[in-house]
Amino acid sequence: MQHPMQVSLNARQTIAGLLPKRGVGAEIGVFRGDYSRTLFAQTQPKRLFLVDPWENSPRPEHERSLYASSTGTDMAAVHAEVVRKFSGDPYAGRVEVVRSASVPWFESLADASLDYVYIDGDHNLEAVRQDIALAVAKVRPGGVIALDDYALGQWWADGVVRAVHEALAAQPLLIMFCADAEVALRRL
Repeated sequence: MQHPMQVSLNARQTIAGLLPKRGVGAEIGVFRGDYSRTLFAQTQPKRLFLVDPWENSPRPEHERSLYASSTGTDMAAVHAEVVRKFSGDPYAGRVEVVRSASVPWFESLADASLDYVYIDGDHNLEAVRQDIALAVAKVRPGGVIALDDYALGQWWADGVVRAVHEALAAQPLLIMFCADAEVALRRL
């Protein structure tokens, strides 16, 4: 039985609902594109970039990740399926599937050109640090930077949590929402 004060919460759905509507957004770390559909439906973007290298990693620190070489996942086939999913209506002309690591893609953008970024890429500390720092530059003031897997005790150890805490101490960011391993930060 649920306590009268308990509320069932879908944190990922809540995050999608907090993101700016009808703007320009990006998802960093797409894998099969399942959450991408939620982002599109909730934000109705003018433009949504789906950014992922779609490559297996042989690095030991990724051994337990979805994209580890040991999984045997055919990342070219996963990429092709994402391209197929987002090629027709209502996505055509509004969703761009970008096969790239996050850093070079971010660096190709003008500053303050995004309304939001949802980060779910490489969860190791240095990679998350880079993604947040670049997102701060590319997201307009008032926009949102959200991250998945804001939790301890997983394969990435404290990578996401520590990078978020460091950014909060050093960047113009404010916590908007934090629950169930999801966090949304407003860019001040």
